[in-house]
Amino acid sequence: MKAVAARYLALTLLVGVSPIAASQDLSGLWKLSIRNLDHAEVSVLTIRFTDKPGQSCIVGDWKQIVVQATKTSDPGFFPVADALTYQVRGSELLIGRNGVCDAYLRLKGKFDGRAAEGRYYAFGLRGLTDGPKYLGEFSLSRDR
Repeated sequence: MKAVAARYLALTLLVGVSPIAASQDLSGLWKLSIRNLDHAEVSVLTIRFTDKPGQSCIVGDWKQIVVQATKTSDPGFFPVADALTYQVRGSELLIGRNGVCDAYLRLKGKFDGRAAEGRYYAFGLRGLTDGPKYLGEFSLSRDR
């Protein structure tokens, strides 16, 4: 029972249920780079954050991301063609494929308004017994 409670707590912390309004300027284009566990860059996206509400199976103030361009060596590694949403909670940025219930893919990291770095996870209620699965890392910066 303790193991299930610990996994539930880990999932709750990863998902996040209490968004905090962001004061960062998210206008313009951003470069999103996703790397695998070997630190090799697999996908690069040029994205634009919007204020439009996004589709999500997870509670929160999720907003849409518009993907302007993509380059990937493995289309199955990160869902470059799927709808992506985001939220900023204080200094934490969450980007994910949240519209496919119980099969979530999430980027989670520290965001200072100019750049972000963090981890790439897969998780879902079906995989709760295994907990979140670490898939790689990401970085985000303004596209120049």
